[in-house]
Amino acid sequence: VVATGVTLKNNVTINACKEVILSAGSFQSPGLLELSGIGNSSIITAAGIEPVLELPTVGENLQDHIRIQNSFKLKDLASFDELKYNATFKAEQLALYNANEVSIYDYAASGFAYLTWPQALGNESAKLINVAKTATNGNASIIDRTKLDFMTGNKSHTIPQLEIIFSDGYTGVGGYPIVNSSEYGSNYFTLLSVIMHTLSRGNVHINASNPLGKPIIDPRYFSNEYDLQAAIAATKLNRKIAQTAPMKDIIAEEYEPSADIQTDEQWRDFALNHTLTIYHPLGTCAMLPEKDGGVVSPELKVYGTQNLRVVDASVIPVQLSAHIQTAIY
Repeated sequence: VVATGVTLKNNVTINACKEVILSAGSFQSPGLLELSGIGNSSIITAAGIEPVLELPTVGENLQDHIRIQNSFKLKDLASFDELKYNATFKAEQLALYNANEVSIYDYAASGFAYLTWPQALGNESAKLINVAKTATNGNASIIDRTKLDFMTGNKSHTIPQLEIIFSDGYTGVGGYPIVNSSEYGSNYFTLLSVIMHTLSRGNVHINASNPLGKPIIDPRYFSNEYDLQAAIAATKLNRKIAQTAPMKDIIAEEYEPSADIQTDEQWRDFALNHTLTIYHPLGTCAMLPEKDGGVVSPELKVYGTQNLRVVDASVIPVQLSAHIQTAIY
């Protein structure tokens, strides 16, 4: 298959002299291929598009880092939450920033740590890794086998499975206390835990009823039990960190999920209802051998085409122990 150019929504066609390069990201590049007739023919046909090239893994293999977070009320310290409830302070700080003076808006980054499971959980890590082993059976994909090797192979001590981020302020799911509530005006900090190598995988495809509209994204979070158990272990670790001196000395109380959460069932429910994405989607046009579900070659060329390449996060076949921006750019 030869790509001759790009047709825009207004039917204007831009002809290619050499190649066509897609760089629309993990959620849009697969759709551009499908709109061009490249992908799973059943999905393409359902959208009223004539199939050109059967490549069924286009839009599959969607992976994303997930995060779960615990928030804690501070005793007598300020945090960025003051920007939420103190309009005068907010205006003063913004004016300083706009005048190129030092202000709270100069804040650039927080503290963070990358940990292997043994570093994070000690002897308890073996139980979690066994869950991953059970979830990665003999028929597992090359991606899942690679992730398991990250946990158990001879380099596992160098490959983090968990990131913990300190956030100066409340960033939880339940929401900052509402105006006129007893907690309004309080200051918090949040510990965010991010799972680096999830075993759940989703997909993204064009909408058959509206192919030019927004894609249908199904991340399938927690479709693999390992990911849920990892999130539970991570949020428990957040609490343990906060209960350790000297951090515990500045905390008035655990705000979210609250000290009432104690049983396994409660932790599971909290994880199911409070885990979020950290917006690192990748893998939907994976660089893998075609027999293993690949969409592009090591040269980023779409299999079955002569001059069509994809250059964005969608080609990364397996998650990184890092935020993905640097790798992409």
